[in-house]
Amino acid sequence: MKHISKLLVALFAAAAVNASAAPKQWLDYKGKKGPGKGKKVVLISGDEEYRSE
Repeated sequence: MKHISKLLVALFAAAAVNASAAPKQWLDYKGKKGPGKGKKVVLISGDEEYRSE
């Protein structure tokens, strides 16, 4: 039983470290006065290449 509780504590600690090390999902630049205030930019990319045939 001691081994199981030690294993559970180790797994919980590893999960906590992994969750705190995750990168931020969004990059946020706060707008100031001007035409860009309140606008959102969405970047979409893919791995396909353009091929002319």
